[in-house]
Amino acid sequence: MEDLKNLTRSLSAFREDFWLPFECSIGIIQNEINTGIINFTELKNEFEDCINNTNFNWLQLAKKTKLFIEPNNYSNIEICNYVKWLLYDYIFPDRILKDEYISELLQEIIKIFEEHFALNDWVKSYVIYEILISKDRFRNLEYYNLWKMDFRKFFEQKQIGDKEREIGFLRRMIIRVDDKKKISFKEPKIILRDNVELENYFSLQIENAPQNVFVIDSIESEENKMFSKGNWIFILFAGYSGPDIKLVHELMEVVGDYPNLNFAFKPYMDDDKMQTFTSVNIYRKVPPVILHKKENKTTLVCNRLKSKEKIKELLDKI
Repeated sequence: MEDLKNLTRSLSAFREDFWLPFECSIGIIQNEINTGIINFTELKNEFEDCINNTNFNWLQLAKKTKLFIEPNNYSNIEICNYVKWLLYDYIFPDRILKDEYISELLQEIIKIFEEHFALNDWVKSYVIYEILISKDRFRNLEYYNLWKMDFRKFFEQKQIGDKEREIGFLRRMIIRVDDKKKISFKEPKIILRDNVELENYFSLQIENAPQNVFVIDSIESEENKMFSKGNWIFILFAGYSGPDIKLVHELMEVVGDYPNLNFAFKPYMDDDKMQTFTSVNIYRKVPPVILHKKENKTTLVCNRLKSKEKIKELLDKI
């Protein structure tokens, strides 16, 4: 395999064992382009050469970059499609599909399930893709664009064996006519950077955040008047921790289930600084630390938990 130093360096930012959200990995690549470690023009050329080479050994590249924990679980074409999903829109932003087209695409997928499959059928994503590209409207569709679909509202999803980095199988749920009109693609995006102005802190942004989600990286204490009214859940997490960031990303999927709770996220570089935020004794507690404040009374909900499901069980009791 030729050097491909720029592509190799870029894919290393997406190592599965780092557990970083997509936006953080892209941020790493952008930073290395800005500092000259990665040459964007050479990256573009290497990427284009590889995806146009039908004989390219994607498995070997996946092993070299440690892209997957278990790379042998994936076929060559599956790895190629996954790499396209990671980098294609970043390298070629002028080719990004418009929201209207993606909305039409999801509507078509729903229609395909209604016309071709029984309600309980589990259907592999590649089968759906083959039906899509048989239609004139989607003849030139690249498979990686299916990763952009928010299937959760309309389909159950399960992985193929040990392939966690694949779309997998889909099974349709019963969808009301009103629900079909509410298809939305603006999922929350988490952007986390070192804060150059404030030592020991991170700068957090959550784009397209649900109405009950707030970023409070510039607020020093729970005593802030912003929290004097309402029902608040504080999530204090380690901004340097891949599992913590992954959990924050996953919690975006469930916060909408609790419209009566406000969720406030605050990232830290130094875990000991978390104690300065609250009068509740959380010294030496392992992050993420989750607190609940209501009527000026704050209590510890949990710490250390990395499971969205277990945290959801605790939220159900509040």
